[in-house]
Formats: sequence, structure tokens, C-alpha cells
Amino acid sequence: MTKEAKIRDFLVNNLHLIEDGLNAIETEFKLPNISGSDGSVDIIAKDKLGLIVIIEIKTSNSSAKNASHQLCKYVALIKQNLKIADKDLRCILISTDWHELILPFSDFKRNVKYPVDGYSLSLDPEDVPYEAKKVKPIPESEENNICPKHLIFSFERQSTRDDALSKLDAIILEQIGIKNYCILAMCYEGKNKKVYDTYPFIQYLVIDELKIHEKEAVIEKTYSLNKKHENYFQDSWIPKNYFIEQEEWEFEELVISEICRKSSHLCEETRTSNPEEFASLQKSWKIQKICRQGRLASSASKTLINDEDLLKDIMGLKGGNAEIFLSIINPRFQLSWNSAIQKIHYCLLGNEVWQAGLKWFLDKIKNEHQEANVSAFIYNPCNILLSLYSVHYQPILEVVVDDLLNNKVIILTGFLEWDRKTYPQDLERIIKNASEISSLPDRLFTTQGKNSELFEMLVMSKHGLDYSLIETTLHKDKIPNHKYIYVQDNGIETENTDGEEFNTFKYFIQINEGYLHYLRQYIRS
Repeated sequence: MTKEAKIRDFLVNNLHLIEDGLNAIETEFKLPNISGSDGSVDIIAKDKLGLIVIIEIKTSNSSAKNASHQLCKYVALIKQNLKIADKDLRCILISTDWHELILPFSDFKRNVKYPVDGYSLSLDPEDVPYEAKKVKPIPESEENNICPKHLIFSFERQSTRDDALSKLDAIILEQIGIKNYCILAMCYEGKNKKVYDTYPFIQYLVIDELKIHEKEAVIEKTYSLNKKHENYFQDSWIPKNYFIEQEEWEFEELVISEICRKSSHLCEETRTSNPEEFASLQKSWKIQKICRQGRLASSASKTLINDEDLLKDIMGLKGGNAEIFLSIINPRFQLSWNSAIQKIHYCLLGNEVWQAGLKWFLDKIKNEHQEANVSAFIYNPCNILLSLYSVHYQPILEVVVDDLLNNKVIILTGFLEWDRKTYPQDLERIIKNASEISSLPDRLFTTQGKNSELFEMLVMSKHGLDYSLIETTLHKDKIPNHKYIYVQDNGIETENTDGEEFNTFKYFIQINEGYLHYLRQYIRS
């Protein structure tokens, strides 16, 4: 029995721990199989006023990440199937860990019309709940945009790490001209002996978003330094006639690459990182010191954005994430809608099918369903080898549209589809050939973050896999209508389908069991 199941079975008979007057109706309440995977609500209850209460339980940051999206989907489906109005229901979200959940929960609570409450659950050593405290949502605040590509400088000794700080500052401030950034001094406290024996100390660098005038200043500084040393443009890390308004974060990523090049001699190892890895580091690395510069160091910034808020920004929990997007939006609110569209575009870089298909879908929702609540959860690792290695790395795209005016629920589901005719054989040859064509070094593929787009496309084709999208419409008592979305060069086309495409990836996993066993061994090694 899982930890969540154990907690659920205890709470169903002890709901007074959460709220007096709650009475359980059913556990594991089954929902329609919409996108090839079953779903169920942990507990359905009624409160003392007769309202239907949807109770969802989470026990870890990884499962809590999409909890608000799950609740939004469950509410939409329950309203559709049981014909319950917003005024007759409420939600309760229970979690033992609110570290990554508090921001999406607060956003969810602000954007829906029905009551939503959160409770932090305390467990005894036997995982039995003994106390539940109501969670206070955090107020809405302005975004603090931090670049989602980070740098890690690894050191054998703490003294070397600390001595490198001033030299890093000189490179970032004086040689490149970046003013707004922070560096976190961290030490390893986990149980991996290999880390202790190699590089247990790091400096973790994140830079702030650069405004247009700041980009211009960096370019001017770089070109003037090159001209002074008589290598004007020849040795510049910024291409000649560079167009500043490129894709979001493109310029900042150039800056990160140049900092990495200029500072590699200061430490034993330098590598890039991202918000997802930074979040995972919190489990085994201790932050000893946070050094802020520029805007992030101002007294006003420290007052409005304390260290805890800054860490959440670095983890990308407000949307600036290269792999994960999670939000509840409404097309009536143009500013938040447009901001979400930009973040979705950035999250889906490297996945043209989902990027183009979701843009088309959201444009349609904006034009045809102005009053709808839209909940989106995206996980786009763009790393098919890791997706085959573990279910935890499999890509997810699910957008739930709750159209209150037309009593309709529309769900866009992204998934991996197999062509049912390609059977991969030689993993090492597949990786070697894809690496040579895409000009990758001997490292071949990354186990942290996204692979190069060309490498990913080549490897997926050798497995017969591609990204696909299906739109499902639920309306009153009608049979669910599935439409397959074709993303083509000349636009988007749709075609009715029975939804069988949802299951092809499951068949791939079953049929290629021996190959996937070797793949897992290969990646572990």
C-alpha cells in the first residue's frame, strides 16, 4: 500500500481531523478514461452544509507539482458527469509537503469560483496523521524574471570555492557587464560518497532577465573590448549584427555560455543547470551563503523578495521553467493570458508539434470560449532516452478547458505515439549516428535537461516515436468526441478518431521490453 493510500484510508474514517462535519461518500472515485490513463479522486465527501467536497491527497513535491491542475480537471469532469454547479461544490487539497505546492495552489485558489482550502498534514513515525493545519495562500506579486539556464562551478575544497567568488564577480561585472545576478555557495550533505570524494562544494550562478538597454550595453562593452585588443568581431561571442529581439532567453543563454568559457579555469568543473535540477539539489545540498548583485541586492528587493521567495524564483515555480509549465488562466484577462502564452512557448522549445498545436488550440479557446477557465500542465523534457528509461521522465501535456456558459469540457492531451512498425535494435549505434549527424561530442546525450533538437528528432525516428495531440470534447450526455490534431507545414488539420492512438506507446513498452532493459542498464552505467 502506498503512503498516499495509507493516509487516505485513515482520513476517510477521521475527516474530523480536517474539518468538523465532513462525511465521506466514496474513496477512489473513478473518472472517465479520457486520455488513455485512469484517474480517480481520493475522497468524495459532503460537508455540514450539504456541499460536495473533492478531497485530493499528496505526500511529496513530485506528486504535488500538478495537484492544482488535477483538481481543476476533476472538478470539470465531476460537474459534467454529475451535473453539479460551482455553487454546490468545494475542494480540499491535503499535502505533507507544501514546498513546491504553495504557489500553484495560491494561483488556483485565486482563479476559480468555488471554495478551495489547503491543509498541511503532520504524520507520526508510522505515517499516521495526527494534525492538520490550514494553509494560508500567498498574495499575488509581480514576477521576478530569472533566466532558466544556470551555471554550476564545482570545487574540491571550500576555501578554493570561496576564493573564486571575487574572481567570478570580476568576470561577470567587468568583462561581460552583467549587473543583476546572484551566486549561491552550497555544500553537499547527502549520502553519495562519490560526491564527497570529488566536488562537494559549488557556486551556483543565476542571472536576471536582461532588458533591451542592458543587452545593448553588454554588446557595446564586448565589441569595445574586442576592438581594443584588435580582434574586433573575430573573437566575439556575440554574432556580428546580432538582432536583440530574438527568442525569449536566447541572449541570456549566450551570456551564460560566455561566463562558462571565461571562468572554467577557476574551478575543477563547470556545467550548466536549470530550475528542475536546482529544485532537486535542495534535498542534499545546503545553501551556506547567498550573494546578490544589482537589482537583486537592493534593500527594496530584499524586503519584497526574501531569500525564500528568491529560491522559488530560481526553481522556476512562477513559470520561468524550460521543462515545466503549470497555471490556471482565463482568456478574459489579457495580461496573464499573454504572459502564459509566452511561457508555454518557451517551455515547449524543441517540441514543434506540441508548440504549434497548443498555440492553435489556445487561439481557438480565446476566440470561442472567452469565459472558460483553462488549466494547463506541461512537462516537456525533450529527452526521449530518459523518457524510455523511466516513467518519471515521460512528457506530459494536458490542458483542461471548463466552459461554464456552454456546459462543456474540452481536454487537449499530448502523448508519445508509436508507428507500430519500427523496432529499435542497436541502442549504441542509434546514439552514435545521431550524435555524429547533430555534431555532439563524445558525451552523446545529456541526463540533465533537454537534448539538442536535431539529436532528439533523429533518435525518436529510430524508435518510431513522435509527439501527438488529441482534443476531447465532453458535452452533457453525449459520447466523448476525440479529434486527432495534425500539425502540418501549411497549418493545422483535425480528424475524428476513436482515441486508439493513446495506447500505442504502451504497446511499444510491452513489445520492446528486452531493448528497454538494456537501455536502462546503459544509462545507469
